[in-house]
Amino acid sequence: MLGVIRIIIAAAFLLFIPGYLLTLIFFKKIDKLERIALAIGLSICFSVLVGLVLGYSSIIGINSFNLLVSYILFFGIMLMIYYKRK
Repeated sequence: MLGVIRIIIAAAFLLFIPGYLLTLIFFKKIDKLERIALAIGLSICFSVLVGLVLGYSSIIGINSFNLLVSYILFFGIMLMIYYKRK
């Protein structure tokens, strides 16, 4: 049971939340369905970009800690930008 909950939370953090934060910042007046579709697409693009950046940096490399730190930094920066613009 706990494993299923972890998978659902991880999927939300990887496939929805980064894109949703970006749509909140860049798009003011769009429908909810459009926001959800854009959020999923932007989140996938962001995940690929993070993987490429960490993969090409020979010092850092890709591991779970580096991915977690990069996502937390991104979430923090996007939330600060959103609240400054709001």
